[in-house]
Amino acid sequence: MNSRALVFLAAGAAILSALFLLARPAASPPAEAGPAQPAIAAASAPRAAPSTPAIPAKTVQQFALKVVHKKLASGPVVLSVQEGDAVAITIVCDQAEELHLHGYNRKLELQANVPSTLEFVADRSGRFEYELEHSGIELGALEVQPR
Repeated sequence: MNSRALVFLAAGAAILSALFLLARPAASPPAEAGPAQPAIAAASAPRAAPSTPAIPAKTVQQFALKVVHKKLASGPVVLSVQEGDAVAITIVCDQAEELHLHGYNRKLELQANVPSTLEFVADRSGRFEYELEHSGIELGALEVQPR
């Protein structure tokens, strides 16, 4: 291989490395501690089967969301957890829909005015949008910080 080809290979590798470092998502500061979100009692509500944890769950993070007229009426827009946490998202929607958590590809059928809970272990870090799947309306995001 001639020296010109080696220079191009080295320049390409340097450019790719720089792009990788620049494109990484920045770690956001931890959210301020506030009042805990109350879980909505859902004794007979449909539940998604919990995923098999790849990492033992450290703590359970519970979030309660309420959707009215296809908009988040109460609950946090950004759900912040640590990698390895067990997550329980209880949602009540005023119409039948489907909650879809991107990145984890988890879906939860929602019946009108019936609490439903999505449970899983946050086993990958990043920012993942959650939306009303049938309407295509984004409600917020799950942020999973690495441990």
